[in-house]
Amino acid sequence: MEGITQYPIDFALGFQQDGYPPGLIQTISIGEDGTITGIYSNGQSLPLYRIKLAYFTSPQDLVNKGGNVFIAPSTLNPVEQYAGPRSKLREGSLELSNVDVAEELINMITAEKAYQVNAKVVQTGQTILDTTINLKR
Repeated sequence: MEGITQYPIDFALGFQQDGYPPGLIQTISIGEDGTITGIYSNGQSLPLYRIKLAYFTSPQDLVNKGGNVFIAPSTLNPVEQYAGPRSKLREGSLELSNVDVAEELINMITAEKAYQVNAKVVQTGQTILDTTINLKR
């Protein structure tokens, strides 16, 4: 321990920052080529991931699991590739084909039946009220 000296000042090594300060992901964006880019709080943006698309030669053989989820049987071999000139991804857009028309039709028929039942209840209540009023006269 001989020769060790302590001075009453803050310790500093004298390093200078040569990069960017730490940052947290604030938002993400998806490019037309499927690249997911993270935009950080320090102003930097870095590509994080890339979405791969699968094309099937016979999409009618996919198994519909509901809720716009399909499973490919083991007999189907998809062609996988990244988005490019053949197909582009659109951030924030919604395909028109992601609605299960049969399910929506069933929901509409169910709502219509419930409306009809409620209308009959109101009509029956009105008939009972009219009968009661006529009995009093």
